[in-house]
Amino acid sequence: MPTLRRDLTQGPIGRTLLLFSLPILGGNVLQSLNGSVNAMWVGRFLGEDALTAVANANNILFFLLGSVFGLGMAATILVGQAMGRHDLPGARRVIGTSATFFLSLALGVALIGLPLSRHVLTWMGTPATALPFADASFDVVVTSDVMEHVRLDDLAHREIRRVLKPGGFYVFTVPHFRDRETLVRVRIVDPDDPAKDVDVLPREYHGDANSEDGRALAYRGFGTDLDDTLRSLGFDVAYTKEDFPELGILNTELFLCRAVREPG
Repeated sequence: MPTLRRDLTQGPIGRTLLLFSLPILGGNVLQSLNGSVNAMWVGRFLGEDALTAVANANNILFFLLGSVFGLGMAATILVGQAMGRHDLPGARRVIGTSATFFLSLALGVALIGLPLSRHVLTWMGTPATALPFADASFDVVVTSDVMEHVRLDDLAHREIRRVLKPGGFYVFTVPHFRDRETLVRVRIVDPDDPAKDVDVLPREYHGDANSEDGRALAYRGFGTDLDDTLRSLGFDVAYTKEDFPELGILNTELFLCRAVREPG
């Protein structure tokens, strides 16, 4: 039984080109659907920061795909010219050279892109909250009178635990009550919508040299339940009320937490 061969240099041009382009069009449609589904699912269930990360990563992906597609089209033209003049060895040389070039390019992009990916995303203006560090990548994390001003402090503590190596230390100070549970000053109704926050107590602000108005809202005053929260994240918790004037630690509580267990 004779083998059916497709020759793009013979027959009706329109029908031949349409059949040839259908797989490419189908791939583009699927790629567009993938981006749309990602945007809907990630934006709805994972939040704005995750959607930003996906969108910026897709921009880089589309740039790489476009570059590869352009180079692939150039190679296709050379193969087409060789096949048109019935130069099969020439077509094979072009295919072999193209394959070698693409493999070398892919390896080079992987080796260069891995250490530079974060810098590229930063250059693109990606928000810091959409640029997480790798798991278990820090030995020590230090904050000083910060967590009372962090709107979603539970998420911040979980993120700190995630990036700490086993045995790593989380050292921090916060205004802290030893005779009561956490005093909530601003109640978070919807984590994704700060406009829905409710003031439980009159607003209290602390000085903040990094903000435009020189102050930062205090969402809470931590209490004894902070210890349980930290232990549930896998920390051993120790603290002291001793002042360290040479370190600028005065009239506050210094926590020394060590990551010894996986979060519960």
